[in-house]
Amino acid sequence: MRSGTRLLLVLISAALLAASFYGPGFLAWFCLAPFFIALKYSNLRQTMLFSFILGLSYFAGVTYWFTEYSFVFWLPILAILSSYITIMGIALYYINAKIKSPALRIILISAAWMAVEFFRSRTFLAFPWGLLAYSQHDYLPIM
Repeated sequence: MRSGTRLLLVLISAALLAASFYGPGFLAWFCLAPFFIALKYSNLRQTMLFSFILGLSYFAGVTYWFTEYSFVFWLPILAILSSYITIMGIALYYINAKIKSPALRIILISAAWMAVEFFRSRTFLAFPWGLLAYSQHDYLPIM
């Protein structure tokens, strides 16, 4: 798969992630599928780049209102938040490379995403905006 196609898939994922917070939350149920497809055909360096781009695009969509207060401080915040998604991308790369069982992959990918979001909301740089679970507040009976 060409690099431009993978970048387009990453941007689609970011748009769906951000849209799940402002529109129908059900978009979050499948928003990461294009990102996973793009990473399937990427090496580690490309995975880190695509993960960082996903983080920048996603958090720019979720935290655009920061620019109302300070555009200068918004850019470092985007970079810090994107580093969490980059860590997630690295974890995904190694899970896909080392684990052959599809069921175990699904469990580990879900656990890795939850761990990254937990640390993003609980560490000294705690920033709880844009947690994927927040987009599911209308779907409590399903959960």
